[in-house]
Amino acid sequence: MDQDAFVRTFGSIYEHSPWVAEAAFAQRPFRTAAALQEAMAAAVRAAPAGRQLA
Repeated sequence: MDQDAFVRTFGSIYEHSPWVAEAAFAQRPFRTAAALQEAMAAAVRAAPAGRQLA
């Protein structure tokens, strides 16, 4: 799936913050749902505090 479709599909998982899906997209392919979840969690952890709060 391309990035636009990925963000449309998964962009609302984390507090309706599509930037998380955009950041995780670079980590694909995801072998499992757990790998996708970890990539998204890592994107949140790596973001500056202001981005996280926004």
